[in-house]
Amino acid sequence: MKGFYGALAKGGVGLLTIESTGVDYPLGIHHGEVQAHLDDDKYIPSYAELAKVVHQYGCPVFVQLFHSGPWHPTSWLGLQPISSSSLKKSELPYPDRNEPRGLTIPEIRTIIDKFGKAAERVQTGGI
Repeated sequence: MKGFYGALAKGGVGLLTIESTGVDYPLGIHHGEVQAHLDDDKYIPSYAELAKVVHQYGCPVFVQLFHSGPWHPTSWLGLQPISSSSLKKSELPYPDRNEPRGLTIPEIRTIIDKFGKAAERVQTGGI
């Protein structure tokens, strides 16, 4: 990531966005281990290194915080996807995904908190 985003920053782009950064592992991820994470403080040093690389070229960087919700692939770890409400298979945009279960209000609050903590982590990392 440092090499990729560093090269873009060096090339003179006006803003970089690190896309699909997961806030809830593993259920909130849909690209497996290769997807960027911010669900734990252990990732802060890596984001700090990335910020340093990008900022040396005067380029700001932004992180898109992400939860896969109903797009989580059950085939990856056997976990049932989740959604703000239950969805039928016919309502899903990807026919190869399993029906997600609807979240409870406490579970929704937990995920909201995970987004907030991820935002704090990325800010602590200098982004």
